[in-house]
Amino acid sequence: MVSGGGVRAMTTGAGSPLTVRVLFFASWKEVAGGPEIELRLPHGSTAADALEAIIARWPALASRASHATLAINHAYAAPNQALNPGDELAIVPPVSGGNRSEIDRVRVGPEPLDPGAVSTSVIRADCGAVCTFTGTTRNHYEGKRVEGLEYEAYAPMAEREIRALIEQARELWALGAIAIEHRIGPVPVGEASVVIAVSSPHRADGFEAGRYLIDSLKETVPIWKREHYEGGSAWIEGSERRPVRNEDGG
Repeated sequence: MVSGGGVRAMTTGAGSPLTVRVLFFASWKEVAGGPEIELRLPHGSTAADALEAIIARWPALASRASHATLAINHAYAAPNQALNPGDELAIVPPVSGGNRSEIDRVRVGPEPLDPGAVSTSVIRADCGAVCTFTGTTRNHYEGKRVEGLEYEAYAPMAEREIRALIEQARELWALGAIAIEHRIGPVPVGEASVVIAVSSPHRADGFEAGRYLIDSLKETVPIWKREHYEGGSAWIEGSERRPVRNEDGG
C-alpha cells in the first residue's frame, strides 16, 4: 500500500487532516500500480477533492476522470459528498436488500457457475415459469480471436447493487424467487460468467424481468471485463459516468 498526498494546503485551526482508503479497479489499478492507497486530505475534503489529489499524483488518469463514478463505503456518491476519517472511497470506471432477500440468491465470486443449479434454486410451487439467462465467453470479438475473459469486481458493492436491481424488478413485475451469480477472475471460452434466473407466475413477467436485470447489471454494477487475445489484452469499459441514486431512491 502506498500513500498519496492531498492537493489543498493543510491549514492550522481548520480541523485535523483525514485519511481515507482509496480503491482502484480495472485500468485505474494498472495506472496507479496497485489496487489501493491511503490518501491523506485536509479536514472537510469531499470525494471530488480526493479525485483531484489522485489525478495530481497520476496525471495519466485525468482523461478517465470524467467517465468515472465515485462510491463511498459501498454506495455511489455525489462528487460533493464529504469524506470522514476511515472512509473507503472507490473509483468506479464505467462498467461493460428488502423483505424478499431470504428467497433471493446473489453471489459475486471466483467459483465456476452451475447454470442448472442456479435455475433450479428459484423453482417455487406458486410459479409456473422459470426464465434463465446465461452469459458465456465467446471465442471472438470484433474480428479478434478471444482466448478468454477476466472479470474484476468491487464485490461488496456489486452484491449490494444487484440486490437493489432485484428490488426494482419486483416493483415492475410479479415475480417469485430471483438468483443472480457472477463469476470473477479468469473465465475460459465456453464457460459461464453470469447466470440470472427468475421464477414468476406467468412467463411474460419472467422474460421481461430477466432482460431488465442483465441490461441493468451491465450498466450500473461495478464489474469490469478484460478480454485476452492472441498477443494482447484490453479492458472493456464504457464511456458513461454511472448515475447516482438519491437516498430517497430518486
